[in-house]
Amino acid sequence: MWNDKEHRFAVDNYKSAFDKFGVDSKSLFIPKSQQHFCFSALYEITANMQGSVLDIGCGFADLYPFLKAQGFTGEYTGIDIVPE
Repeated sequence: MWNDKEHRFAVDNYKSAFDKFGVDSKSLFIPKSQQHFCFSALYEITANMQGSVLDIGCGFADLYPFLKAQGFTGEYTGIDIVPE
């Protein structure tokens, strides 16, 4: 569990990166190719494409369109440390 100072530090870093790069994987400190690799791994272990997904640390919710493209018809909820 983060204390208030650690939480503020993380939020400020993400907001600063967003101000610099906008809606881009660079704002999330992860290369787009690595993000796609992680999404593919998650897709491989998903047995029921009609269930629900809770994406904690969703960033820009990039997982949702990826899942939709794979045939996902369930519910998606994304939560991130930066509410905006």
